[in-house]
Amino acid sequence: MGFRRPRLSSLWSAVETDPGATDPSVNPLLITAVARLSPPPIDLSSRELEVLRKVASGLSDKEVARQLGISQKTVRSHLTRVYIKLRASNRVEAGVNALRSGLLSL
Repeated sequence: MGFRRPRLSSLWSAVETDPGATDPSVNPLLITAVARLSPPPIDLSSRELEVLRKVASGLSDKEVARQLGISQKTVRSHLTRVYIKLRASNRVEAGVNALRSGLLSL
């Protein structure tokens, strides 16, 4: 008889019930597996989300700045952080990733 790996659901149940109940060497495997299954939550500030919504609706940086009463440089700064958090390289990709993650809806 060979070693049988415990099922992920069994491990997860055990950890939820009593985190100390599983073999300590199993916990890192469980953590890695769960991390791969569920992406980390995207934590945008309220202002970053507001800027993202306006950009996703088609406004330019200048229009966003005017509507929010901030400078274009500040809009670009917010967008830079949004791109990093959403793993995007431009506003279109940021919008798509925000839709996929549930931050924005159509």
